[in-house]
Amino acid sequence: MAAPPAVTAHILRNFSIAFVGIVGTIAGITEVYNIASLKDRESTYGWGERRPYNAKPQPQQDRLDTIYDRTQLMNKAKAAKPWNRTASEFERAKW
Repeated sequence: MAAPPAVTAHILRNFSIAFVGIVGTIAGITEVYNIASLKDRESTYGWGERRPYNAKPQPQQDRLDTIYDRTQLMNKAKAAKPWNRTASEFERAKW
C-alpha cells in the first residue's frame, strides 16, 4: 500500500531541507578550517628563510640610522630643494 502523495511530499521536503542543511554545515566547517589553516601557513611562512639569518648574532644597528627616522631625510630634502620649505622654515633659514 503506497503512502498518500501529501505525506510523501512532506517527507521528501523534510529530507531535502535536512540534506541541504547538512551539506551547508559541512561546507561551512570546511571553509572555516581552510581559513584557519591558511592564516597559520601565512604566519609561519618564511620561517625557513629566517632560520639561517637568526642562527648567528647580527650587529646592532643604530636606532636613529633607519629609514624610519624621517626627520633627517626631510631636512636633507628641504636643504636640496628650498621650495619645499614652509614659510616659517624659509624665514628661519634667512637668519
